[in-house]
Amino acid sequence: MRYQKVLLPLFIAALLSGCAGPPKAAIEAAKSAMSAAQSVEAADYAPESFQAAEQAMTALDAELASQAQKSSGRSYKQAEALAQEVKNLAEKAKADAEKGKEQVKAEATQLLAGLKEALPKAEKMADQARAVKGIKLDFNALKAEMDAAKPVLDEAQKDLEAGKFAAAKAKAQAVQDKLTAGEQMVNQAIEAAKSSKKK
Repeated sequence: MRYQKVLLPLFIAALLSGCAGPPKAAIEAAKSAMSAAQSVEAADYAPESFQAAEQAMTALDAELASQAQKSSGRSYKQAEALAQEVKNLAEKAKADAEKGKEQVKAEATQLLAGLKEALPKAEKMADQARAVKGIKLDFNALKAEMDAAKPVLDEAQKDLEAGKFAAAKAKAQAVQDKLTAGEQMVNQAIEAAKSSKKK
C-alpha cells in the first residue's frame, strides 16, 4: 500500500509528461503575428526587427523538432516561451515596418519632387556648357543619361502611387546620384576649359 501511494503520483506525472503536446495556441499566435509582419513588408521596411523575429522562429522550430524526437519526457515549456517571444518580436517588426514605410514614403515623395525641378536645371546647365570655348565633354553621352532618367522617374512615380515606396525611393535615388555625378562632370569640364584659357 505504501508503494502504491508513492508510485501512483509518479505514474500520473510520467503519463502526463509523455502525453504533453506542443502549445498549439501559442504557436498559431506566433505564426499569425509573423504573417501580419510579412503583410506590411517588414523585411523591407524594418529588416532588423523582422530578422530578430525570424531568428526566434527558427529557434522555435528547432525546439519543437527536438521535443518531437523524444520518445518520452517531452517538455514544451521552452517552446511556449519561444512562441511568445516570436509573437512579441513579430508584433514589434510590424509596428516598426508601418513607421518605416511612412518614412520611406515621405523620403521618396521628397526626392521625386526635387528631381522634377533638378532634371530641367541639369539639362539647361548642359546646354550652357556647350557655349564654353574649349570645353571637353561628351555632350551626347550626357544627354543620353538625362533622357534615360525620365522614364525611370515615371516608373518611380508609378511605384509611389502603387504603394511600392521602397522601389520608388531606390529609383529616384539612382537618378539623383546620376544627376549629381553629371553636374560634377560638367563643372569640372568648365573649370578645365577656363584653366586652359589662362595658360
